[in-house]
Amino acid sequence: MTSKITLLHDKPLDINFYTWNLQWVKDYESPWSIFEKFKYANNIGTKDFLKTFGTDELLAIKHLALSEKNCNVVRMERLQDDKIEQILKVPVKKNAYNILALVNRCFPSINLLRSNLAYCKICIRKGYHSIYHQLTFIHNCPFHPRAKLYEACQICNGRFRYVLNDKFNPYSCECGAKIFNASYPFQLVWKIHKPKIVSPTLLKLLSLTEDEIFRLKEMHFIHNENVASYEKFLEICLNQIDKSFTIDTHINHRITVSHSNLFLHGNRKEEYSRAEKVADVRSMKIIDREIDADIYNSTVNTYNALCSRLRKTILKDHSSCIKKLFKQKEICPYAYAYINWRVCIEGLSNHSNILKVYNRKKSFHDYARLETISVEDIPIFQKLTHEWEKSLFFHEKNKRYLSTTATKWVTNHLLYWLLFNHFMNWLDFASKKRYREKGKVYFYFKIPFGYNNLPLFGFFQSGENIEFHVWENKWIRKQSPCICPFEKKRKKANAKTV
Repeated sequence: MTSKITLLHDKPLDINFYTWNLQWVKDYESPWSIFEKFKYANNIGTKDFLKTFGTDELLAIKHLALSEKNCNVVRMERLQDDKIEQILKVPVKKNAYNILALVNRCFPSINLLRSNLAYCKICIRKGYHSIYHQLTFIHNCPFHPRAKLYEACQICNGRFRYVLNDKFNPYSCECGAKIFNASYPFQLVWKIHKPKIVSPTLLKLLSLTEDEIFRLKEMHFIHNENVASYEKFLEICLNQIDKSFTIDTHINHRITVSHSNLFLHGNRKEEYSRAEKVADVRSMKIIDREIDADIYNSTVNTYNALCSRLRKTILKDHSSCIKKLFKQKEICPYAYAYINWRVCIEGLSNHSNILKVYNRKKSFHDYARLETISVEDIPIFQKLTHEWEKSLFFHEKNKRYLSTTATKWVTNHLLYWLLFNHFMNWLDFASKKRYREKGKVYFYFKIPFGYNNLPLFGFFQSGENIEFHVWENKWIRKQSPCICPFEKKRKKANAKTV
């Protein structure tokens, strides 16, 4: 190892004079971590690093900017492979691609890498960051399973982008805080560090057989965010292919299995295929409209059934509260939740419509491939469309045309859970009186909160059956007590009646 040198400003590092040791590079280490080590050891910033390892296209830029493209450490399109291998003595790009290859095979349609840097406090003290830390379904360090991963600076709480974006020093936040600052000679710290994967979930994932990988790829998951960000996503996946791999007891797993003759009904594949072959656009549009109307009407029935069930169960003692909601000075949380829930789901323009007979008009959205009664859940049903149909155009495996009945079955099972989750969130919103601001009561036309406490949904075809799965965290939903202001009056009235 050569001695440390003083670098000239705005000059690329001479490849014949640098501080580096191949033993500093460890197993599973991310490109970001390796590059930060090189910058730290040679006392250079990102611009000097880019001028040393950059492509000819990058070096031709007169005023080099630390842009997302220039500093990318995933694709690394602005860095030269031969320069990296010549100086660092390790094929950084190739190693990173190989590490991610197996994971990409298991989850080909899922965004796997976080855009923000995720790090383990224990690992980063040794100047080490693994590419596994960046996987969206990894929430605890694979080398220290009890250590949670962090995505923010511990001083200013700002996020680190997973790029080479420091303006001044390596391992530094824009506020100046350093996430690595060796108390011992960094050469020794880096050299003796030996990371070892001890996480049973990651070890199981890396040891999957070809048959298990194929079964994993056949599973389809739905969530309002990236499905892999769900806390127990990886454990859930591994449990589905190996029942001996257990998941936490606080995860409530529900399975609904369809009838075996589901795919025997609603087949429009041959009819649509004939129209497509002769370019009969009119017939194709008629078939699509009929399918859309059939699916939409089925979602209306599901919604009406849920409304009826809520009125007979949770709301059974609050029917008068609902009718008198706009006449009373006090607000019943059950009535408030029910009225706002329905207005937001149906996209109504008047809350009083719920209290009378009204004509429900279907809302049309050009960007929604799958129309349902819920105007609030269009983005999620777009995800369902992608997973269910796997294409926006007709092809032999497109289940939309293969079986309208099966499409309705999956759509309505997902819709039911989404609607019920919305209602429970409205009930929580009302119980905390978050509708009141400066003494005024506000009603809403759009949901003022997100998909709080939404379970993870999944489905896959098992022979002639479809399995619809729901994984719900039993510990997440802590419902605030709902107190109806008219409850005492109701009890007195009931007592008099008796």
